[in-house]
Amino acid sequence: MVAEAGGPPPEPETGETPPDTPEPTLEALERFTAEAGAEEAVRRLGHEAWLRQRSEEAGHLQGLLTDLAERRDPVGVALSSGAHRNGHIEVIGADFIGLRLDDGGLSLLALTSIAFVSLGPDTDLVGDRPTPIRDTNLHSVLERLLSDQPQVTIVVAGSTTAQTGTLERLGQDLMMLWSADGSMVHVPLPSLIEVRLSPGR
Repeated sequence: MVAEAGGPPPEPETGETPPDTPEPTLEALERFTAEAGAEEAVRRLGHEAWLRQRSEEAGHLQGLLTDLAERRDPVGVALSSGAHRNGHIEVIGADFIGLRLDDGGLSLLALTSIAFVSLGPDTDLVGDRPTPIRDTNLHSVLERLLSDQPQVTIVVAGSTTAQTGTLERLGQDLMMLWSADGSMVHVPLPSLIEVRLSPGR
């Protein structure tokens, strides 16, 4: 039977059996399943990579320091003075961190003096948590310590020589130390890289 031009396909003659649609082979099904699984795996990996990139883009120093402080992970902190300190972060302020040193002392480090932070081999953090709001700054911590007049060792920008003395007075942007030779040393707070307290503080 011939179909007219533009008309529907011809109906099979009475008694005729329409051609069979071939059944997919097991090999074809397995190949299709494998291809679908591979596409899903690629899509999932791509999504995870995108999430990872977004997380890294959102990383910031305060978030990283907060993660490290909560985990009490050992860290190494390189300073702009060239010095290096090892310990774990115990205190985080608006403009400083308190690093508990391996010898038990406490080192108050200005955030602006941190060159880089080294994490342990099994630590993978990017600090992508919301930025915490911190009111405590280095001046307020020194103000609390002033009543005890502790012995401190300080390092300032532009100098590789540490200065040791007794914390005697504190101004708006100036700290004053009595040195061992009896002289008074005036230190502008913005120049501070590190204030180190003896073990037990």
